Amino acid sequence: RFQTTHHEFQTPELSFHDLQDIIHSLDEPFGDPSYIPTWFLSKFTSEHVKVILSGDGGDEILGGYKRYYIHARGRALSLLPRMRFDLFRKLPPEINKRTLIGRLQRIEESLSAGYWGSYFNRFNGLSDTFKRYVMTPEFYKTVAGLSPGNFLLPHFEKGGQGGIFNSDFKKISNTIERLLWIDMHTYLPDYILTKTDLALMAHSAEGRNPFVDYRLVEFANTLPPEYKFREGGKYILRKVLEDYIPKEVLNRKKMGFSPPIKYWFRDNIDLLYNIFPENDFVSKDIFDLKRIRQAIEKFSAPEVNISEQLWLIIVLELWRRKYGI
Repeated sequence: RFQTTHHEFQTPELSFHDLQDIIHSLDEPFGDPSYIPTWFLSKFTSEHVKVILSGDGGDEILGGYKRYYIHARGRALSLLPRMRFDLFRKLPPEINKRTLIGRLQRIEESLSAGYWGSYFNRFNGLSDTFKRYVMTPEFYKTVAGLSPGNFLLPHFEKGGQGGIFNSDFKKISNTIERLLWIDMHTYLPDYILTKTDLALMAHSAEGRNPFVDYRLVEFANTLPPEYKFREGGKYILRKVLEDYIPKEVLNRKKMGFSPPIKYWFRDNIDLLYNIFPENDFVSKDIFDLKRIRQAIEKFSAPEVNISEQLWLIIVLELWRRKYGI
């Protein structure tokens, strides 16, 4: 349609060598699994150009994520006090989310975090239940209950002016706009933009992100909610592009950039066991190796998906092994 030249690249299944190359490219542990395809894509792209354009930021400034609408539906929960059910915390941790105990522990964790805290828990990586399962009892005591919300919420709930919950945030009345504000100050710079920057720098390339030009961000912040949140989000952008992009592309189902690590790991369980050898496990000060191997064994069951949690531990373990930390 646009007379452009396209290149197609298929990400290979992960090998141990690939894992080492990817994780060794990090100057600090970074647990987002979409770093894997971003790393491969950056490597492939750098063979053709050294400066690339990225669409990062469009979802965060114009409301493109389904999670905004899902979380906003539970807005009434913000009227409830935080609730803890210590009985559930005394039960053995269950990493199978589909069992009764697993569901109850997830519900308890969400209720105890409160409305805004439960949103932060979406990005927490390891739930409190999972940490209790795989961490050594000694280390778990030092991090029990810690989450992003612990560092950000007190400013909001106590009326303070610090953190991201400053006076500008409190002027926003629309719940979804508040979620966008949170993402623009946390998720976008510390997660999305960091991932692309790390992957490109690993291959001596640079990225440019038009959607986070400060003038466009400031303009988007002045738009009424209906310009963003109608018809599944990014409404104004879709209207602008109607004359340029075919409808089947413009209205297609949203596709993320997450790799199929669940299937990669399940097809190669031996790879997981090899990553956590008994004679070369350096993170024993944090994790109980026996419990990690038990988690891998549970992961072989179709109803247990802990691939992203295992990925976080893999990143930390291989990174520490590389740098001797």
